[in-house]
Amino acid sequence: MMAYVPKGRTILRVEVPRLEARAIACSTGTRDRHLAAKMERMIAELGPREAQAWDILGAVTSRRISLPTLWRWWVEDGRDLRKIRARLDDVDLATHFDAWEKDVTINASAGHAARYRAEVETLAEDGMLPRSALTTARLKTWLASRTVGQGDAARPAKSGTLRHYYNAATSFFQYCRAIGVLTHDPLESIDAPSAGAPRDRHLETAEALALVEHLAEPFKSLTALLAGAGAEVSPALTVRVADVDVENREIRIRGTKTQRKGGWRDRVCRVATWAWPFLEARLAGRKPKELLWPDIADRWAVADATKDACDALEIRDYTPRDHRHTYAVRAIKAGTPVEIVARQLGHKDGVLCLKVYGRYVPKQEERDKWEKAAAAMDEAAKEREQQSDPASGRSSGR
Repeated sequence: MMAYVPKGRTILRVEVPRLEARAIACSTGTRDRHLAAKMERMIAELGPREAQAWDILGAVTSRRISLPTLWRWWVEDGRDLRKIRARLDDVDLATHFDAWEKDVTINASAGHAARYRAEVETLAEDGMLPRSALTTARLKTWLASRTVGQGDAARPAKSGTLRHYYNAATSFFQYCRAIGVLTHDPLESIDAPSAGAPRDRHLETAEALALVEHLAEPFKSLTALLAGAGAEVSPALTVRVADVDVENREIRIRGTKTQRKGGWRDRVCRVATWAWPFLEARLAGRKPKELLWPDIADRWAVADATKDACDALEIRDYTPRDHRHTYAVRAIKAGTPVEIVARQLGHKDGVLCLKVYGRYVPKQEERDKWEKAAAAMDEAAKEREQQSDPASGRSSGR
């Protein structure tokens, strides 16, 4: 039977024979009748009158592979049935995407896992990712061809984005090795893209305050927390009223990657003086178990609101993630020890913090001011000790 287009459809279909049943209509994936005719001739060569390759035809009729996939193999393998059968014995790693995504959410947010999956899915063709396709050459080409943007606005991805794709693929391959469908890491001979220069796009306090005041609730108070305490968006959206210590102006942030990153992701953050009034207003009338921002759907809604506000205020190249830099630069400039800033950001130690914000560490005259403040604290502590222990005071006077 000649290729045909079913009523209400636009893609050509052809009949593929089965050994002990009627032929089944399969999509050619094309509107090109010339190409569809070539697929029909391939089916004839594989059919009962010639090769009787029922295993190959059966893979198509059972939907194990698509007809366009078989055609590609037919062309690439020069009609060599042994090679095609070897491909059929291959493992489709795409069948493990669901289980892997679920596994990723154990140590990361659902949004993070979904993004990882979307990036790895770009490796698949026709919804399939054969194990045999994971050659070094193909993986290098795949990584180098990543883009951001749509249509005419598409442009090559920068190193930071490429690292994310690389890390996503590494995570998937590690999972496949753990369940026994891969014996090695296909990326082992490919170096990870360079990290690039650390980003520290930040706003001065006056700019941050203007941005917060431009926003409407619920984004106003949330943005005040992000810029005034260095919290991440997703963990901030899980904050409940009971997590806020009003007396000390502190708020508990439970990192969404705590289990994988370490316990330091779950920390207590001090809210900057300029940002606290917005949080205080948000707390009014809410019960301890209530979420502070239940009316914000996800971090994408925050990103959209931030972008609109930044456009209105002519603030360029600034995202919700940059609020962490706004907090950190302000704190470092004020003389806050790097270790304290790192702890508030949820870092294990001060190494990364010093690398990114080291140039903002106070200069000598600013250090002198910090030392005077510390010395004053020492004197105050000594006076309190003497007042609480008169004998100590007499001893120090002799």
